[in-house]
Amino acid sequence: MQDCRAPYLTLPKRYPLCSVLYIATKVLDALGKLLTPGILIILLIMILTAVFTMDFDFIPSKISQPFSSGILEGYQTFDAIGAVVVGAVIIISINLKEKSASFEEKRKIIALGGLWAGIGLLLVYGGLILTGALFSNSFDPEVSRTALLRGISTYTLGGTANILLSILVSLACFTTAVGIVTGTADFIKSRFNDSVLAYRITAFLGCLLGVLIGQFDVGYIIVVAVPSLMFIYPITIILILLNVVPEKWSSPKVFKQVVAVTILFSIPDFLGSIGFGEQIAPFVDWVPLSQHQMGWVLPALVAFIMSNIIKSNKTPALS
Repeated sequence: MQDCRAPYLTLPKRYPLCSVLYIATKVLDALGKLLTPGILIILLIMILTAVFTMDFDFIPSKISQPFSSGILEGYQTFDAIGAVVVGAVIIISINLKEKSASFEEKRKIIALGGLWAGIGLLLVYGGLILTGALFSNSFDPEVSRTALLRGISTYTLGGTANILLSILVSLACFTTAVGIVTGTADFIKSRFNDSVLAYRITAFLGCLLGVLIGQFDVGYIIVVAVPSLMFIYPITIILILLNVVPEKWSSPKVFKQVVAVTILFSIPDFLGSIGFGEQIAPFVDWVPLSQHQMGWVLPALVAFIMSNIIKSNKTPALS
């Protein structure tokens, strides 16, 4: 097993595995110091221009279920899935850079980073929601996502809209892709006895697939991705929430039971997204929120509560 506790900058010269971790850490540094600020600056220009130049004349939403529709549209951002994958790389980076820090100190660093990231996402997405609402009367309700984004960017960014929008989309996709490819490659490496070759092969295949899939129209990519997201996203959300609640409420048995229930009640949403909605409707209409494609929410909550009640009422076996 390679010792990655040596002086940070000498690691790539001594150990190939540590070199992989070193590169991942440097990639995260580049994303945080250069690319992410660039994305935020362009988005803030769009949001602030809309806020200070548009009239706050809102019209009623033409979407029948805006709240649930917004959540389901949010699946397509891959934020939660990307956060889970990139989170492992962030922890590795902190372990390499803060070798002398205690567990509690590292946890505070992660918590502080998560807090700032959450505030940033809240401001950005809140600002984009407000921007969309301000432009709600300027576009046809059936406008496509790309046409809407292009139209808003043209108004807010002026003659440089196409260039800045291209930079924005490129940076946003690149940062997400780098994080997911790096995190996935690191996971595969850990499954093959910390093999550097497995890391490189996974990273190469991830990049290759990204280039190939990127040749398709964005609308087609969304159509293909949505069914898998309808199944994966609820599980991801539950895993995140279970890791946030106190440990006394999230024992391994509670984890397994809640995740199993979430998987079970996510299947109808998955089947509905691939065209079997009418066939399965008689069997799932009784599930609360199933009409909003969120039938997993209450069953998962009930499973969490019942699992903890059963655990707390369970008496220890007599010796």
